[in-house]
Amino acid sequence: MEKIDKIVSFLEKGPLSIRTWIVSFGGIVAARILIESLVFSFEQKTFDEFLGIIFGTVLFFLFSYIVLLVVLRFLVKEKIEKLASVLLWGQWMIIIPPIVDKLIFGDRKYWSFYIFGSVKEVIIKGLTFFGENPSFGITWGTRLLVLITVVGLGLYVFYKKRKIVWFFIGAISVYLVLYILGAFPSFVSFVILPFAGVGLFAIEAEDIAKQFLTSLQLFGIENSGIKVVLHYKMGLVYNPLLFVFSVFLLFVSRRRWFFALAKNVRYPQMIFNCGLFFLGVGLGWMRFPQNFGIDFFEMMALANAILAIFFAWYFSVVVNDLADIEIDQISNQDRPLTSGAIKKSTYSDFGLIFALFALLSSLVVSKVFFLIIVGYLLVTWVYSSHPFRLKRFVLVSSILSSFASLFFLLGGYLLISDFQTLQFFPWRIISFLFIAYAFLIPLKDIKDIEGDQAKDVETLPVVLGEENARIFLGVVLFVNYVLSPVIVDERSLFLPAVLFGGISYWVITNQKHKPKTLPWWVLGIVTIYGMLLVLMIF
Repeated sequence: MEKIDKIVSFLEKGPLSIRTWIVSFGGIVAARILIESLVFSFEQKTFDEFLGIIFGTVLFFLFSYIVLLVVLRFLVKEKIEKLASVLLWGQWMIIIPPIVDKLIFGDRKYWSFYIFGSVKEVIIKGLTFFGENPSFGITWGTRLLVLITVVGLGLYVFYKKRKIVWFFIGAISVYLVLYILGAFPSFVSFVILPFAGVGLFAIEAEDIAKQFLTSLQLFGIENSGIKVVLHYKMGLVYNPLLFVFSVFLLFVSRRRWFFALAKNVRYPQMIFNCGLFFLGVGLGWMRFPQNFGIDFFEMMALANAILAIFFAWYFSVVVNDLADIEIDQISNQDRPLTSGAIKKSTYSDFGLIFALFALLSSLVVSKVFFLIIVGYLLVTWVYSSHPFRLKRFVLVSSILSSFASLFFLLGGYLLISDFQTLQFFPWRIISFLFIAYAFLIPLKDIKDIEGDQAKDVETLPVVLGEENARIFLGVVLFVNYVLSPVIVDERSLFLPAVLFGGISYWVITNQKHKPKTLPWWVLGIVTIYGMLLVLMIF
C-alpha cells in the first residue's frame, strides 16, 4: 500500500495550472494525430479533411475528458485538480489504438469508427463489449484503450473508497460513458429522428448512416466525403455539450469562480451582440431564403455560432478587466479581479480558454465565420490592451467599438448569403447602425467616470461631464429613432419612432436612472421598437 500511495500521490500532485493543462492536453492530442498520420503513411488530404480531423479529434477527446472528470468528481468527491492530473496522465493512453490496430491489421483495411445500430443492436453491443467485427467500428486498439481506462479508473475509485464494490461502480460508470461516446451518433439519432416521424424502435443503422454520413449542407455550403462529414457533424454536436458539461463542472468544483464569471458577462452588451448576429441572419435570409432551413445540423450550427460570439465577447471582457484593474478598483469593485473572487493569473487563463473556444466554435460553423471571430478578437485586443490601448482616445474608441460589434452582424449575413460573400449586402442600413452605435457606445462609460478621470482615459462622459453626456447621448438616440423610418424606407414608422425616441431621451437624461441600469433601459426600448419595426415591415 505504501508503494500504491506513492504512485497515486505522484499522479495526483503533478503541478497543474489551466495554462499548463491546455498545453499538455493539446500536445497529447497532437501526438495521437501524428501517430495516426504515420500509420496511414501521411495519405493526402484536402484542407477540409485536415480541419475536420483536427477539431473532430480535439472535440471528441476533450468532451470525453470533461465527462469523465464530472463522473469521477461525483464518485470520489476529490479535489478537481487531483482528478484532472490523474486523467491527464491517463490521457497518454489515446496513442495506443492506432499503434495496436496497425500491428494487428497490417496492410488490411480497417476503420476506427462509431457504432451505428438500432436500439436493440446498441444494447446488445454494449453488453458484449462492442460486439463483433473489430475491423469496422470499435477496433481492437480502441477496445484495448477502453479496457485499460475502465480497469484503471475502477481501481482508482476503489483505492479512494477502500471497498471492492466501488471498483465495480467506478468501472461500470466509466464503461457506460465510453460506450455512449462510442455509439454517440446512434444515441443522437434516437433523440432527433423520432421528431422527423421515425419511430424509436424502427430506427436502423441505415437511418443513422443517412443522418451522419451523407453530405452536410449548412446555409448553402455543402461538404461531402464520409469522414469529413462525420467529423463536422459530430463537432457541431460535441461543442455545445462540451460547453454545458464544462459550465456544470465549474459550478460543482469552483462555485466562487462560477458566480463571479456569470455575474461579469455584461448581459446587455451580450444580448446586443446576439441581436446583431440574428439581424445579420435575418438580412441574409431575406435575400437568400433558399439557404436557410429548419434542419437539425443547421440549428446546431447556429448554436455554435452563438457560443463563438459568447466566448469572443467574454474574451474582450477579460482583456478589458485585466487592463482596467486600477480603474475598476474605483468604479467597479464588484468585478472578479477587484473583488478578489479570482486571481489575476487564473483570470488571464480564463481569457485564453475563451479565445480558444471562440476560435474552435467558429471553425466548426465555417471558415468565413472563423475569420470574422479572429477579426473581432484582434480588434478588441488593440482596443483594451497596451501598447495600443485605443480606448484612451474618445473618438477612436467609439469607432473601434462600433466596428467590432458589427463583426457579428456581418458574420450572421455571411453565413446565409450565397457562397458566404457580401453580395447584395445592405450597406446603407449597416452604415446607419455603425454611426448610431459609435455615438451610443459612451453610454456604458458613464458609470466609469470617476475611475477613467483618475487614469486619464478620455471617454465622452469624462470630456463633457455626466449631465452633458446624458443630454448629448439622449439627443443622438432620439435622432437615430427619427431617421430609422427613412433608412428602412417605411414612412409609417415615423410616429412610433418619435415616441420611442422621446422615451429613450427621457430615460437617459433622467438622473433617477442609475448609470449601471441605463444599458438595460435602452436595450429594452430598442428591442420593443425592433419588434414593432419587423411586424410593420413584414
